[in-house]
Amino acid sequence: MWILAIVAFHLVGDILWIPCEFLMRELPSIVNAVDKKSVQFIQNLRETFYVEHCDAMLEEAISHISAAEDWQFKMRAEMRHSDVRDAATSLVVAEMMLKGARIAGVMGDLLRNVLNSSVGPLRMSKAKAYKIFSVVENIKAISHTFAVCRRVLLECCQMACQQWRCHSLHLIDKARLSARESEDACRAAAFHIAIQCLLGSESRLRLCVCGVALEVAQYKQAMRRIDSSQLDALLSRLETLCKIDHIIERVTDCSFLLFHRDLLHIYWDTILDRIPTRQSIDYFTMAISDCIRYTEKSRKPNQMKRFREEMVESVKKGFLTPLCAAIENDLRVLSHQHLVVNERDKSPQENLDFYKKIMSEPEIRLHGLVLNARDFVSCNLQKTFYDLTAVTLHDRHAYSKMAMLAKQRYCLDLIDGMLPNCSIGQSLDVVKIMRSVGEFVSNFNYCLNQQLFIEKTSPNRSLRVLTAEHMADSMRTHGLGVLNTSVNVTYQLLRSKFAVFNQFLRDEHIHAQLQKDIRYFRENLEALKKLYPPKRAEHFNKAFSQLTSQDGEPTYMDRFRMLVTQMGNALGFVRSMSSGAAAVASQMKAYDTIADDIVISESDGDTPLQPLKELLTDLRDQVNKNRDFTKILVEVFRSAFLDDSKYAHLLDFFVAVPALTVNYVEHMLVCRDRLKKRAQHNKETTFTDDGFIMGLAYILTVLKLWPQFTSLNWFRSITKKCTADYEALTEEMKSSKDPRNVHLKAARLQAFEREFKLLSYTFQSARVFFAIDDDIE
Repeated sequence: MWILAIVAFHLVGDILWIPCEFLMRELPSIVNAVDKKSVQFIQNLRETFYVEHCDAMLEEAISHISAAEDWQFKMRAEMRHSDVRDAATSLVVAEMMLKGARIAGVMGDLLRNVLNSSVGPLRMSKAKAYKIFSVVENIKAISHTFAVCRRVLLECCQMACQQWRCHSLHLIDKARLSARESEDACRAAAFHIAIQCLLGSESRLRLCVCGVALEVAQYKQAMRRIDSSQLDALLSRLETLCKIDHIIERVTDCSFLLFHRDLLHIYWDTILDRIPTRQSIDYFTMAISDCIRYTEKSRKPNQMKRFREEMVESVKKGFLTPLCAAIENDLRVLSHQHLVVNERDKSPQENLDFYKKIMSEPEIRLHGLVLNARDFVSCNLQKTFYDLTAVTLHDRHAYSKMAMLAKQRYCLDLIDGMLPNCSIGQSLDVVKIMRSVGEFVSNFNYCLNQQLFIEKTSPNRSLRVLTAEHMADSMRTHGLGVLNTSVNVTYQLLRSKFAVFNQFLRDEHIHAQLQKDIRYFRENLEALKKLYPPKRAEHFNKAFSQLTSQDGEPTYMDRFRMLVTQMGNALGFVRSMSSGAAAVASQMKAYDTIADDIVISESDGDTPLQPLKELLTDLRDQVNKNRDFTKILVEVFRSAFLDDSKYAHLLDFFVAVPALTVNYVEHMLVCRDRLKKRAQHNKETTFTDDGFIMGLAYILTVLKLWPQFTSLNWFRSITKKCTADYEALTEEMKSSKDPRNVHLKAARLQAFEREFKLLSYTFQSARVFFAIDDDIE
């Protein structure tokens, strides 16, 4: 042992007793007899010797770790034996127990000499510090094994002591008989006293009296040498087992770490780099508890409290706070799995398993104080998510997703901050829109393909846009209940618009013109080849476009087109709201399958699971209802119009559709030409107006006029007209002296045809959108 090669003895704390220094300090005459250079040389040599052999002593302590682990394995194996132990087995267990105490004592002595041999501040490498941590953990592992196996050890120690007492009594009784035969009464009496002391239960007092009696009897002279040596060994073992608790406490005490607090801080600062086992952390906290108990002996008030608070702060700063950051980083990586994440940003699987183990066994005990790692991480993540969400409300969904992942991965129950949700491009709020939905459908254009609304005019250089995502964000803020409110508001708006629509078609001039066009088409059906003539639609549009009250105001046909557009915009609003509600409900899809897994028997009675299952079922029904609002709006007006004879004039509307489409195409061409020019403030900037097409398809569906409109073959007629116009332009170009005029006509005709094709495609899409089972041909 290096402790024998280096003459130094650990007394307490960080104090080493070195005989050479003691003699030089207490006997100055020795120092005076030797010159000062020699004394200084010896001191320097001793210090150099300590430094050179510290690593060797630490390596020797490390070499005992395998023996300590083997000893722990054997002790646990003995614990699992349920058979009754005989005397021989008990002796083996007792010897094994003493062996464990010796291993812990050697490791502790070596570690104390390594830490206390430094003259100045303790300096060591990270690898050396890790070895010291490993030695400390194994010392406390031995202490923990003693505590776990205490009941078995006491039984075996009792039987071993009984065996050793029998052997000792046999040897002493043989010496007593020999003294009686030689008529040495005093020696025989002393041996008798020793026998009486060993007949009772062993204690330090009885063994002390027994030893005095044997010395009085001069047992080494009265007994054979081999017998006296054997008796000494037996009595020594008995004395050892009498104070075995004190010995185990002494050899496994790690309170000397109190004087090397930097090591304690380094342990927590490097724990996420080392990734120790969960049990190793418990062993090291037991060593810190030894230090806390040691501070109880201090005469300074509140010394133990201050040191424990220092250790708690070290655990939080060095271990728990970085653990929170690591878990938060892992949650962020999980929530962005749909993106390409750099491998360097991902935590290794070993680290993730360590985090889960800490969360499953979160308690860290420090002598009467329990730190819960799970509660600390939960509070930290809740605060972090709340603060970040408060700064950027559009990220609330991301942090809600991370909270759900924390529950699934680490069993962390995070409390929702109950902050409102919004989008990074937060547009109009749906509640504000519903308060003035009539103004909204008048000032915004609808795009059927993208499901978005674009402002027509704006006093500044930007236009507001409202998408289904914005509506979903509003519903996350206000709840899914606003969807039903939006449908009710839209119904009231459509009801008022249908009243205006009814008045328009009831007008005598309009009704007469519609009847005239219907009669003409039916009478000349074969001559027209079942194609409604575009000239009649153009004539209808021009005739009623001339009707206006003042200059600069929309014409009669423009107002009719705008009425249909507003109705279509209202329906597009309901459609976008339904899409947003579906997006919100899809986030709750994880809870949808839970309802099928809840099984309630009749014997359960009033169980809280029943309301939970009903709530989840209502949630599923709500998600399914989101797709039926359009059909509801169709059926509610269909039943009102078709069941009353006073609305029979509405059935002539299908003949007005061609004229409306012509007016719509001319309007879109004007708007597109305006976009090509320099932008003007407070001017309409329309490039899409699918609300008109939605309105047409909706009205035809409500009035069941699709078969009548289809019989007009309107879009085929427009195609035929464009083909004929192209042929006429070709002939005109051959004979024309001004080709530029012809090119302008050709460009306008091409734009007219392209706009009608776009109208046709969108019209068919809107028809599919409003298709009901009895309308499908």
